[in-house]
Amino acid sequence: MVGKGPYVYSHSRPALTVDVLLFSLLQDKPRLLLIQRRAEPYKGTWALPGGFVDEHEPLVNAARRELREETGVVDVPLWELGAFGDPGRDPRGWTVSIAFVGLVAADRVHPQAADDATALDWFPLTKLPPLAFDHDEIIDRGRDFLKQHALEMLPSSGLLTEPFRSADLLKILTLLGAKPRNAAWLNELVKSRLLRKAAARQRPARFRFGLELI
Repeated sequence: MVGKGPYVYSHSRPALTVDVLLFSLLQDKPRLLLIQRRAEPYKGTWALPGGFVDEHEPLVNAARRELREETGVVDVPLWELGAFGDPGRDPRGWTVSIAFVGLVAADRVHPQAADDATALDWFPLTKLPPLAFDHDEIIDRGRDFLKQHALEMLPSSGLLTEPFRSADLLKILTLLGAKPRNAAWLNELVKSRLLRKAAARQRPARFRFGLELI
C-alpha cells in the first residue's frame, strides 16, 4: 500500500525528477549546457542537468536547485517544458521527469561541474554527443519551445543590450531558430507593448523590452 493516513492507494507511484535545458548563443550558434554523469546509470555519458525532486518541493524550485548543485548556475528564469514518462526511459525504474527551459547569455554565467557532474560544456545543437535516458527526445521538444518562445525569453536572458536596433533583435531571433517576419512585425510588437521605443525620433530606431510606450 502507498500513502499515509486516510489516503492509501493500492497502485504504485513513479519517482519524480526534473531536467533543465539551458540554452545560450556562442559564436553565433545556439548551444545547450550538458553535464557528464558521475554515477550510474549512464556513468560518463552526457546528459541534461537534473535529479530527483525532494518531498514537498515545488517543481521549479527542484529544477533551480539541481541546476545550481550540478553547474553552479543561479538566477536564470525557467519555463516549464513538459512531462516525460514513457516506460523504459530510466533503467532504475518507473521515473517521470518534468523538464524546464532557460535562456541566458553565456558570459553572464560561469558554470562549474559539481555534485553528480564530472564535467560540463556548451554543445552546439547540431553536434550533440550521445545522451543518457531519453534526453534526445526532451531536447528535440526543447528546440521547438525555444523557437516558439524566444521573444518571451529574451528580456531576461542578457543576450541583447538595451537599447537595441531592430536588426539586432531580428538577428538574435533568427539565430535561435525563430522566424521573425518583417519590419511591420516590429511595429505590431510595439503596439502590443512587448517592445517600446527607446527614443522618439532616433534613427535608426532603438528599442527596449517593456510594457510601456514612450
